[in-house]
Parts: sequence; structure tokens; C-alpha cells
Amino acid sequence: MAGRKKDQGYHIAISGAKGVIRLLTYICIAVLVIFLSRVVYGIGYDIFNQEPMETGEGKEITVEVEEGQSVRDIGEMLKDNGLIENVNVFILQEKLSRYKDNLLPGNYIVNTNMTADEIMAILSQENTEGQPEVQETETGENTGA
Repeated sequence: MAGRKKDQGYHIAISGAKGVIRLLTYICIAVLVIFLSRVVYGIGYDIFNQEPMETGEGKEITVEVEEGQSVRDIGEMLKDNGLIENVNVFILQEKLSRYKDNLLPGNYIVNTNMTADEIMAILSQENTEGQPEVQETETGENTGA
């Protein structure tokens, strides 16, 4: 009889421990879901809620995009010039925008009060207002002068 009481106590302890482990697992999953949701929301907010680096008049900066530069290289150049805050966000913005794979080599004048979309419109030569004249090279390609 003493053996049965021991077995019952053991089974009760095991089932209690399983319940505690199950509860801790659910809590960890909930914390993980909340954390990942905040991270994903932050990334989405940065990508889709574009804000310029400066408000007001801003500062004009001349940038040069060279032939063969990747979007990452262009993003790093823009970040170094104080035009964007995060290179990886810029890469995602370019991939999700209508300017995907359309950033062209040339010299451009951009402003610190422009959003990433406005900068990409200039770098793709869709918006040429206030830009140096586009000149045709000997091979017939357009380049910013």
C-alpha cells in the first residue's frame, strides 16, 4: 500500500510539472510573437512611412551614381551624405517601389528634405526638374552632366 501512495504522489508531481512546463511554453510563445510583431511593424513602418532626414528647406547635395553600382552601394552613398537613415530599409524600399532596377548612373542634385521615393524618382531620371542636363554619350546612352 505504501508503494501505491508513492506512485500516486509521483504521478501527481509529474502531471503538475507538465502543466507548469506547458504554461511556461505558452508564455514564451506569446512573448516571442509579441516581440516579432513589434520588429516586423517597425520595419514596415520604416519602409512605408517615409520621412525625410530634415524638414523645411533642407540642404542640397550633389551625388554621383556610377555605372554598375548596386542598390546597396547607392544606399551607402546616400547614407554617407545624410540623405537616408538606413541602407537596408532603402534597399527594401527600392525593391518594393516602381523604381526597382531603374536607378541610372549620373550626377544628381538631391535634398535632405526629400523622401526615399523622391530621391529614387530623381536617380531613375523620372523627375529631372532642377537636375543637371542629361547629355547623350557617343554610344547613345543618357548620362547626367
